[in-house]
Amino acid sequence: MAGESPSCEAWEPEEWVAARGPSQLLESEHFCVRWGDEPCSGVDPAQIARDMLPWLEFFWQQLCDPASELFFVTPYTTPGWSDDGRRRKMNVYLGDTGLHPHPHSAGWAHQGTHVELTPAVCHAVANPEGKLHHSFLALKPAAARSARTVCHELTHCLQMHTGGHINSEYVGYQWEAHAEYCVHLSRPTDADWVPHLKAFLDTAHLPPDCTNAHDGEGAGRQYIVWPFYCFLDAHVRRGLVHSLWHADFAQRRSSGAARDMISNLLASGEIAPEIVPASSTPPRHSHSLGSLFGEFAEVALACRTHSVAASSTRGCSLYHMRLQAALTLHIGASDAQNATLRAAADPLSRTRFCPLVRGGGGGGGGGGGGYARSCWRPDGSRPLKRCGFCCHQLVIEGAVAEVEAEAEAVVELLPLSGGVRYFLAVVGFEPHTGHRHRAAPLAHASVEDGRPAIVAWRAKRGYSYLIAVSSSPADDDFAPLKWGTEPASLPTLRYELALQPDAIQPATLCLRPHGGCKPMRRRLQSCV
Repeated sequence: MAGESPSCEAWEPEEWVAARGPSQLLESEHFCVRWGDEPCSGVDPAQIARDMLPWLEFFWQQLCDPASELFFVTPYTTPGWSDDGRRRKMNVYLGDTGLHPHPHSAGWAHQGTHVELTPAVCHAVANPEGKLHHSFLALKPAAARSARTVCHELTHCLQMHTGGHINSEYVGYQWEAHAEYCVHLSRPTDADWVPHLKAFLDTAHLPPDCTNAHDGEGAGRQYIVWPFYCFLDAHVRRGLVHSLWHADFAQRRSSGAARDMISNLLASGEIAPEIVPASSTPPRHSHSLGSLFGEFAEVALACRTHSVAASSTRGCSLYHMRLQAALTLHIGASDAQNATLRAAADPLSRTRFCPLVRGGGGGGGGGGGGYARSCWRPDGSRPLKRCGFCCHQLVIEGAVAEVEAEAEAVVELLPLSGGVRYFLAVVGFEPHTGHRHRAAPLAHASVEDGRPAIVAWRAKRGYSYLIAVSSSPADDDFAPLKWGTEPASLPTLRYELALQPDAIQPATLCLRPHGGCKPMRRRLQSCV
């Protein structure tokens, strides 16, 4: 427990104190809040410090106490990086100038480090210079009065103390998203602590490692992809996301270079190898990337409370469990958390759906009907990129006839771009209760296979059906994106959807009722 750990000492770099003079401060067990004599936005810094210290200690108990379910790292405990035998209180600098010039101007809110060279933390490969990064928080008064902001910046300090994911232009997507994920972890059933969830849904067609949400507008998307981490912890193994930071430092001891989270996940052994059907002729190569973004699972519901290793012999596709879970925001560790996520962002929000336009119907198709009869394709406003997914909504107006509880529906996906594997998922969602059901097993296709992906199911009365189209690279290697990669520089993956029975007019779908009754018109909602 936290009370059993070695006591922490108040500390600042001696050269800072010599150049700047002493600071005003309030202390708690693990933190020193410091401020200077300069004006502080007309507020009392001592009162802000008194209010902030309980928050900081609460977050410490969650993220720094090994007895906590949410444990991440205890500062100054990573061998070869931050463990020099001394435990120090973390400094929190408060003010308009943050005791400028030492450490420096506070800006709004950020994590900073003072680097000390000491042989005690030297590692021949991972830390050859013996750099000890003393992390601190610098906050303006308004930022210091936001518990969410304090939690976010504290997480950055802890990330630095793990020694993972640094000095690389490929890891930016996980620094900010992990800090936002820890914000959500701190209060998982508080809808006010669910940052950027709607923005994630609206940009899900982009890769999770993409740091730009829009071309030419700089970084920003790295903050919003934390739902992927939420899913990993809830559906694979609790604490997996935190552990990947430690895993990166472990691999750096031999490689000397940081790797991004997904690359470390692929190398971790947490994901079962892809199951290759014995009937495959010729046999398919078992892609390492396919084990993450591939096809050897059917739905999130089947593995909701089990790890991949403990699931059925058919395995669980991590990515497509995420895909179907994300469709209805069943990505949390509990029903209460899932309900909070749905309170923060509507799974049926019109802005998340990719508009469809009448397709050309080229290339023919399977499923006993051909594509020319009812083919639709994305309008280009949400171009699908590798490892992203596009959503479409099928609304059954007026439900199914009272005499029939179900109606048959078929969606076929025709891939139009080669070199990738496409996946088609359909999930039923009852918006009033939040209930969901697996409409059909996951289907996959590629241009090279020459066959469409086909999903057929019986539509239930009162359910809205969410359709997701995703893709993953067909090769073995996950190549993370550099910081600031513009989405337009990535290939757009093209596909068409055939809705059967035939659509009888644009944006409508005719579902054949179960039992051979007269077909009824249904509408395909493809919202802007």
